[in-house]
Amino acid sequence: MTSHLNDLQEIRKMMEKSSRFLSLSGLSGVSAGVVALVAAALAYFKREELMGSLVGKGFTYAGKVVPAYVDFLIKLAVITLVLAIASGIFFTWRKAKKSIGSLWNPVSKKLVLNMAIPLLAGGAVILALLANHVYFLIPELTLIFYGLALISASQYTYRDVFYLGLCELILGVLGLGINGYSLLLWTMGFGLLHILYGIIMHQKYDRK
Repeated sequence: MTSHLNDLQEIRKMMEKSSRFLSLSGLSGVSAGVVALVAAALAYFKREELMGSLVGKGFTYAGKVVPAYVDFLIKLAVITLVLAIASGIFFTWRKAKKSIGSLWNPVSKKLVLNMAIPLLAGGAVILALLANHVYFLIPELTLIFYGLALISASQYTYRDVFYLGLCELILGVLGLGINGYSLLLWTMGFGLLHILYGIIMHQKYDRK
């Protein structure tokens, strides 16, 4: 009886490995979170610097747009995205090399596709908002579309990714109804949640 149970468990593990991408590294989450925290700090202090330098020039009120600050945020967002993706790919590739040998396989392709569709849709919406000079919804929308992307991709990897996506989605929706906390919620979602998720993933899967 025990032998049959062991055989069934081994079969189950083999089926899971063949249908799920299990090389996501917890360190990739931690690195992405650290990058996001640094970016959030730069965004906060740059805002203080620009607002202070524009006293009396009509850009110090909460509803006003500071063109120089917007340009800075766009550049910062691009750099943050590139660094977060690069670090995530590096740590995941390193883990995949040890376990399955190849990072790019049929399962990882499905994962990327399911994640890319919400991200591309969100990117198109955000670009449209930028083109029309609508900025106040962008932090919340990045959280919402990123959360949807994680939820969509979670069926091909660890279940923990689903819960991370759900938390990101909740923070984004909360931001739509709470004014003045965009940067704080963005920092919590992309910074603190990523670090917490990364530590949990590292303890559960990477250290085995």
